Amino acid sequence: MWIERAHLLTVVRRVLPYVALGVAFVALRWLAVGAITLAEQPPFIDNPLAHVGLLARLATALVVLGDYGSVLAVPLRLSADDSFNQVPVVHSLADPRLVGTTAVILALALALGAARRRMPVLPFAALFFVFAIALTSNVCFPIGTIKAERMLYLPSFSWCLACGWLLRRWTGRVLGERALVVALVLLGLAARTWVRNADWRDGYTLFTKTVATSPGSARAHANAAAVHGAAGDLDFASDHFRAALEIYPEFGPALIGLAQVAELRGARQDAIHWYSEAIRLDPVNLDPYVRLGELLLQAGDARRAEEIYHAGLTRVPNHPLLLLGVASSLALQGDRSRANDFLARAEANPALPPDIARRAQVLRREIQGP
Repeated sequence: MWIERAHLLTVVRRVLPYVALGVAFVALRWLAVGAITLAEQPPFIDNPLAHVGLLARLATALVVLGDYGSVLAVPLRLSADDSFNQVPVVHSLADPRLVGTTAVILALALALGAARRRMPVLPFAALFFVFAIALTSNVCFPIGTIKAERMLYLPSFSWCLACGWLLRRWTGRVLGERALVVALVLLGLAARTWVRNADWRDGYTLFTKTVATSPGSARAHANAAAVHGAAGDLDFASDHFRAALEIYPEFGPALIGLAQVAELRGARQDAIHWYSEAIRLDPVNLDPYVRLGELLLQAGDARRAEEIYHAGLTRVPNHPLLLLGVASSLALQGDRSRANDFLARAEANPALPPDIARRAQVLRREIQGP
């Protein structure tokens, strides 16, 4: 009995410093971020696990942990974006991804438990991984993303520790004939790093590569569409924006992107349709109100443009561009008195940007007339 208590005390003394470091880490996070969890619920597209039940969140988080393990072991697929719906939420315990990941984790746990005396470093490395990734795995609580390779920075230390210890044990004091195997593995990993670094050359390369590695991500398609549009490839941009909407029909940026593509093509009615849809799905974003109003003014529909601008002003009453839009709409309808009132409200903004101030001056001259 005394020997067992002494052994337990030894274990406690060895583990206690790591517990203290963990508590210190959580405290520092609290001081830096202001909370351990998120202050606000993340958007669905970034982390759908924040919008589902506990069991679905835990099951999907377990699948993501398996993906993280595969990235550490064989980093063939690397991606800068795994947002919705690259990793579909697990809704059934019979999901093959969940069954396979659970089986692998249980097998590893049993193997580590059996080898804890002969290979004590490996269980320690496994526990380090578990505790290091606990706060960023969506297991304890939802975070801002469902999955991101950057979450592996600290946990990857455990993989390096385990690999280094196994390599030292396997090769012995002298590498000998096994040196070639080790060199080939290191060369392969170095080559993978070299190839991956080229993907980050510029935005166009990164986003086109990302949509290839994460074809299920709506945001990846939207980013690829944006860089294609900037390069003048409007057909590719339109295709990717539509692919993003197929994945997530309520993705406002993709709707705005389609509207912008339609504008570049000169398809005014299509642009009006997509901006209207963007307002319907995301009424908080004011940019579509501004652009839709301008298009309606160009089409000669000043009354509807005024309605759109007023709808935006119900959310931000002193938005200068919306105020200028109302003034322009009223001026086109012949109501110069009210147009002057809204123009004065826009000009009263003390932080009016120079370009908007110039637009206000031009509009004032138009309202006052010759």
